[in-house]
Amino acid sequence: SRGWGVNLYNYDAEVYGFLWDNRLTCGLLLGGEWRPNRKRSGYKFSVAPFCEARARPYSVRASPSGGDDGGDGKRDGPEGSGGGATTPWYMPKLRPSTALLLLLLSGVEDGDVVLDPMGGSGTVAIEAAYHFDVDATSSDNDRETTSAAVRAVVEARPHLVGRCVVRDLDATQLAPGGEDDRGGVREGGPIPRGSVDRIVADTPFGQRCRWDVRRELPLVLESIGHVLNPRGGRAVLLMKGYRRLEGLVADQTRLRLVERREVNIGGYLCYALVLAHAE
Repeated sequence: SRGWGVNLYNYDAEVYGFLWDNRLTCGLLLGGEWRPNRKRSGYKFSVAPFCEARARPYSVRASPSGGDDGGDGKRDGPEGSGGGATTPWYMPKLRPSTALLLLLLSGVEDGDVVLDPMGGSGTVAIEAAYHFDVDATSSDNDRETTSAAVRAVVEARPHLVGRCVVRDLDATQLAPGGEDDRGGVREGGPIPRGSVDRIVADTPFGQRCRWDVRRELPLVLESIGHVLNPRGGRAVLLMKGYRRLEGLVADQTRLRLVERREVNIGGYLCYALVLAHAE
Protein backbone atom coordinates (compact mmCIF):
# COMPACT_ATOMS: atom_id res chain seq x y z
CA SER A 1 0.00 0.00 0.00
CA ARG A 2 1.25 3.51 -0.85
CA GLY A 3 -0.51 5.04 2.15
CA TRP A 4 -1.70 8.62 2.18
CA GLY A 5 -0.91 10.90 -0.72
CA VAL A 6 -1.49 14.56 -1.58
CA ASN A 7 -3.51 15.60 -4.63
CA LEU A 8 -4.43 19.28 -4.80
CA TYR A 9 -6.93 18.88 -7.64
CA ASN A 10 -8.91 15.66 -7.25
CA TYR A 11 -8.83 14.63 -3.61
CA ASP A 12 -10.84 12.31 -1.37
CA ALA A 13 -10.54 14.33 1.83
CA GLU A 14 -9.93 18.03 2.38
CA VAL A 15 -7.93 19.21 5.39
CA TYR A 16 -8.64 22.69 6.69
CA GLY A 17 -5.99 24.79 8.35
CA PHE A 18 -6.68 28.01 10.26
CA LEU A 19 -3.70 30.25 10.99
CA TRP A 20 -4.43 32.79 13.71
CA ASP A 21 -1.61 34.84 15.21
CA ASN A 22 0.92 32.19 16.31
CA ARG A 23 -1.49 29.24 16.37
CA LEU A 24 -2.36 26.72 13.68
CA THR A 25 -5.46 24.53 13.92
CA CYS A 26 -6.07 21.72 11.43
CA GLY A 27 -9.03 19.41 10.97
CA LEU A 28 -11.53 17.73 8.66
CA LEU A 29 -14.87 19.27 7.73
CA LEU A 30 -17.62 17.00 9.09
CA GLY A 31 -20.54 18.67 7.37
CA GLY A 32 -19.69 17.75 3.78
CA GLU A 33 -17.97 19.68 1.00
CA TRP A 34 -18.27 23.47 1.12
CA ARG A 35 -18.43 23.66 -2.69
CA PRO A 36 -21.52 21.56 -3.52
CA ASN A 37 -22.20 23.38 -6.80
CA ARG A 38 -18.87 22.51 -8.39
CA LYS A 39 -17.97 19.31 -10.18
CA ARG A 40 -15.70 17.16 -8.08
CA SER A 41 -13.13 17.02 -10.88
CA GLY A 42 -12.85 20.80 -10.66
CA TYR A 43 -11.88 20.94 -6.98
CA LYS A 44 -8.49 22.47 -6.37
CA PHE A 45 -6.34 23.80 -3.57
CA SER A 46 -7.15 27.31 -2.43
CA VAL A 47 -6.40 29.77 0.34
CA ALA A 48 -9.53 31.52 1.62
CA PRO A 49 -9.39 34.87 3.45
CA PHE A 50 -11.30 33.75 6.54
CA CYS A 51 -11.87 36.67 8.94
CA GLU A 52 -9.92 39.08 6.76
CA ALA A 53 -12.85 41.46 6.38
CA ARG A 54 -13.29 41.61 10.15
CA ALA A 55 -9.68 42.79 10.44
CA ARG A 56 -10.70 46.07 8.77
CA PRO A 57 -13.11 48.19 10.85
CA TYR A 58 -14.50 49.83 7.71
CA SER A 59 -15.77 46.47 6.42
CA VAL A 60 -18.45 46.01 9.08
CA ARG A 61 -21.78 47.73 9.42
CA ALA A 62 -23.93 47.80 12.54
CA SER A 63 -27.68 48.29 12.37
CA PRO A 64 -29.23 51.19 14.35
CA SER A 65 -30.44 48.77 17.02
CA GLY A 66 -26.96 47.44 17.61
CA GLY A 67 -27.24 44.37 15.42
CA ASP A 68 -25.70 43.93 12.00
CA ASP A 69 -27.55 43.68 8.73
CA GLY A 70 -24.59 42.20 6.82
CA GLY A 71 -25.31 44.57 3.98
CA ASP A 72 -28.29 42.51 2.87
CA GLY A 73 -30.96 43.80 5.26
CA LYS A 74 -30.84 40.66 7.45
CA ARG A 75 -30.04 40.95 11.12
CA ASP A 76 -27.40 38.77 12.71
CA GLY A 77 -27.98 36.24 15.47
CA PRO A 78 -30.45 33.34 15.63
CA GLU A 79 -33.39 34.00 13.35
CA GLY A 80 -32.32 37.62 12.91
CA SER A 81 -32.45 38.39 16.61
CA GLY A 82 -29.50 40.77 16.54
CA GLY A 83 -27.28 40.77 19.60
CA GLY A 84 -25.01 43.73 19.00
CA ALA A 85 -22.20 41.93 17.13
CA THR A 86 -20.91 43.16 13.79
CA THR A 87 -20.02 41.03 10.79
CA PRO A 88 -18.51 41.85 7.38
CA TRP A 89 -21.04 43.60 5.17
CA TYR A 90 -19.02 43.01 2.01
CA MET A 91 -15.91 41.19 0.85
CA PRO A 92 -14.13 43.02 -1.98
CA LYS A 93 -12.76 40.95 -4.84
CA LEU A 94 -9.33 42.43 -4.16
CA ARG A 95 -8.35 41.48 -0.64
CA PRO A 96 -7.41 44.42 1.59
CA SER A 97 -4.13 42.69 2.45
CA THR A 98 -3.24 42.43 -1.25
CA ALA A 99 -4.13 46.09 -1.78
CA LEU A 100 -1.85 47.04 1.12
CA LEU A 101 0.96 44.93 -0.37
CA LEU A 102 0.69 46.79 -3.68
CA LEU A 103 0.69 50.13 -1.85
CA LEU A 104 3.82 49.19 0.09
CA LEU A 105 5.53 48.16 -3.15
CA SER A 106 4.79 51.63 -4.48
CA GLY A 107 6.61 53.19 -1.52
CA VAL A 108 3.58 55.18 -0.38
CA GLU A 109 4.20 57.75 2.37
CA ASP A 110 2.14 60.29 4.29
CA GLY A 111 1.38 63.31 2.15
CA ASP A 112 1.37 61.40 -1.15
CA VAL A 113 -1.28 61.72 -3.85
CA VAL A 114 -2.51 58.19 -4.63
CA LEU A 115 -4.61 57.11 -7.62
CA ASP A 116 -6.18 53.80 -8.55
CA PRO A 117 -7.39 54.34 -12.15
CA MET A 118 -9.09 50.91 -12.21
CA GLY A 119 -10.55 51.24 -8.76
CA GLY A 120 -13.49 48.84 -8.81
CA SER A 121 -15.11 48.91 -5.36
CA GLY A 122 -12.41 51.28 -4.06
CA THR A 123 -10.33 48.86 -1.98
CA VAL A 124 -6.90 50.24 -2.94
CA ALA A 125 -7.82 53.87 -2.26
CA ILE A 126 -9.55 52.97 1.00
CA GLU A 127 -6.55 50.96 2.19
CA ALA A 128 -4.25 53.85 1.29
CA ALA A 129 -6.30 56.33 3.32
CA TYR A 130 -6.79 53.82 6.14
CA HIS A 131 -3.06 53.31 6.73
CA PHE A 132 -1.56 56.61 5.53
CA ASP A 133 -2.37 60.31 5.63
CA VAL A 134 -2.70 60.56 1.85
CA ASP A 135 -4.99 62.08 -0.75
CA ALA A 136 -6.40 58.94 -2.40
CA THR A 137 -8.67 58.68 -5.43
CA SER A 138 -10.45 55.60 -6.75
CA SER A 139 -11.68 55.93 -10.32
CA ASP A 140 -13.35 53.67 -12.86
CA ASN A 141 -15.17 54.08 -16.16
CA ASP A 142 -18.14 51.96 -15.07
CA ARG A 143 -20.85 53.94 -13.26
CA GLU A 144 -22.24 50.92 -11.40
CA THR A 145 -18.77 50.08 -10.13
CA THR A 146 -18.04 53.62 -8.97
CA SER A 147 -21.41 53.71 -7.21
CA ALA A 148 -20.33 50.64 -5.22
CA ALA A 149 -17.03 52.38 -4.45
CA VAL A 150 -18.86 55.46 -3.17
CA ARG A 151 -20.86 53.31 -0.76
CA ALA A 152 -17.68 51.59 0.45
CA VAL A 153 -15.89 54.92 0.98
CA VAL A 154 -18.84 56.33 2.93
CA GLU A 155 -18.73 53.32 5.27
CA ALA A 156 -14.93 53.58 5.59
CA ARG A 157 -14.66 57.34 6.10
CA PRO A 158 -14.94 57.38 9.94
CA HIS A 159 -11.92 55.05 10.11
CA LEU A 160 -9.63 56.82 7.64
CA VAL A 161 -6.61 58.94 8.50
CA GLY A 162 -6.33 60.28 4.96
CA ARG A 163 -8.73 61.65 2.35
CA CYS A 164 -10.48 59.29 -0.07
CA VAL A 165 -12.75 60.20 -3.00
CA VAL A 166 -14.29 58.39 -5.96
CA ARG A 167 -14.39 59.73 -9.53
CA ASP A 168 -15.72 58.60 -12.90
CA LEU A 169 -12.56 58.50 -15.01
CA ASP A 170 -11.23 56.47 -17.91
CA ALA A 171 -7.79 54.99 -17.20
CA THR A 172 -6.79 55.71 -20.80
CA GLN A 173 -7.68 59.42 -20.49
CA LEU A 174 -6.34 60.74 -17.19
CA ALA A 175 -4.26 63.80 -18.17
CA PRO A 176 -5.39 66.82 -20.21
CA GLY A 177 -5.61 66.22 -23.94
CA GLY A 178 -2.90 66.89 -26.47
CA GLU A 179 -0.62 65.09 -28.88
CA ASP A 180 -0.16 61.42 -28.04
CA ASP A 181 3.04 59.40 -28.26
CA ARG A 182 2.18 58.34 -31.81
CA GLY A 183 1.71 61.86 -33.17
CA GLY A 184 -2.08 61.78 -33.04
CA VAL A 185 -4.54 63.71 -30.92
CA ARG A 186 -5.30 62.29 -27.46
CA GLU A 187 -8.54 62.99 -25.62
CA GLY A 188 -7.92 64.32 -22.15
CA GLY A 189 -8.95 64.02 -18.55
CA PRO A 190 -8.89 66.28 -15.47
CA ILE A 191 -5.72 65.13 -13.66
CA PRO A 192 -2.77 67.55 -14.00
CA ARG A 193 0.41 66.18 -15.52
CA GLY A 194 2.97 64.89 -13.05
CA SER A 195 0.65 65.38 -10.08
CA VAL A 196 0.27 61.79 -8.82
CA ASP A 197 2.91 60.24 -6.54
CA ARG A 198 1.61 56.65 -6.43
CA ILE A 199 -0.53 54.89 -9.01
CA VAL A 200 -1.69 51.46 -7.84
CA ALA A 201 -4.11 49.29 -9.80
CA ASP A 202 -5.41 45.75 -9.87
CA THR A 203 -5.85 45.47 -13.64
CA PRO A 204 -8.87 43.54 -14.95
CA PHE A 205 -8.22 39.98 -16.00
CA GLY A 206 -10.28 36.84 -16.35
CA GLN A 207 -12.80 35.62 -18.88
CA ARG A 208 -15.59 37.89 -17.63
CA CYS A 209 -13.70 41.19 -17.80
CA ARG A 210 -14.49 43.56 -20.65
CA TRP A 211 -10.97 44.99 -20.90
CA ASP A 212 -9.39 44.83 -24.35
CA VAL A 213 -5.82 44.39 -23.12
CA ARG A 214 -4.16 44.48 -26.53
CA ARG A 215 -5.76 47.82 -27.45
CA GLU A 216 -6.08 49.57 -24.09
CA LEU A 217 -2.95 48.61 -22.14
CA PRO A 218 -0.67 50.81 -24.30
CA LEU A 219 -3.10 53.72 -23.77
CA VAL A 220 -3.18 53.12 -20.02
CA LEU A 221 0.62 53.13 -19.83
CA GLU A 222 0.77 56.36 -21.83
CA SER A 223 -1.85 57.92 -19.57
CA ILE A 224 0.01 56.82 -16.44
CA GLY A 225 3.22 58.28 -17.83
CA HIS A 226 1.58 61.69 -18.20
CA VAL A 227 0.15 62.00 -14.67
CA LEU A 228 2.87 60.19 -12.67
CA ASN A 229 5.21 62.47 -10.75
CA PRO A 230 8.57 62.34 -12.59
CA ARG A 231 10.42 63.00 -9.32
CA GLY A 232 10.15 59.76 -7.39
CA GLY A 233 6.68 58.69 -8.51
CA ARG A 234 5.90 54.97 -8.69
CA ALA A 235 3.17 52.96 -10.39
CA VAL A 236 2.32 49.37 -9.42
CA LEU A 237 0.12 47.23 -11.65
CA LEU A 238 -1.14 43.80 -10.61
CA MET A 239 -1.48 41.62 -13.71
CA LYS A 240 -2.05 38.03 -14.73
CA GLY A 241 1.08 38.09 -16.91
CA TYR A 242 4.05 40.37 -17.39
CA ARG A 243 5.51 39.82 -20.86
CA ARG A 244 3.09 42.09 -22.74
CA LEU A 245 3.59 44.99 -20.34
CA GLU A 246 7.36 44.59 -20.22
CA GLY A 247 7.43 44.58 -24.02
CA LEU A 248 5.37 47.77 -24.19
CA VAL A 249 7.57 49.49 -21.62
CA ALA A 250 10.67 48.51 -23.58
CA ASP A 251 9.22 50.08 -26.74
CA GLN A 252 8.62 53.55 -25.24
CA THR A 253 10.72 56.14 -23.48
CA ARG A 254 8.37 57.58 -20.85
CA LEU A 255 8.36 54.75 -18.28
CA ARG A 256 10.82 52.11 -17.11
CA LEU A 257 10.36 48.83 -15.24
CA VAL A 258 11.78 49.02 -11.73
CA GLU A 259 10.79 45.63 -10.35
CA ARG A 260 8.66 42.55 -11.00
CA ARG A 261 7.28 40.57 -8.06
CA GLU A 262 5.36 37.31 -8.03
CA VAL A 263 2.17 37.53 -5.95
CA ASN A 264 0.27 34.40 -4.92
CA ILE A 265 -3.39 35.20 -4.30
CA GLY A 266 -5.32 32.21 -3.04
CA GLY A 267 -3.13 29.86 -5.04
CA TYR A 268 -3.37 32.02 -8.18
CA LEU A 269 -0.06 33.37 -9.47
CA CYS A 270 -0.04 37.04 -10.49
CA TYR A 271 2.64 39.64 -11.00
CA ALA A 272 3.10 43.06 -9.45
CA LEU A 273 5.05 45.30 -11.83
CA VAL A 274 6.60 48.47 -10.45
CA LEU A 275 7.10 51.33 -12.91
CA ALA A 276 8.76 54.75 -12.70
CA HIS A 277 9.64 57.56 -15.08
CA ALA A 278 12.56 56.81 -17.35
CA GLU A 279 15.67 58.67 -16.28
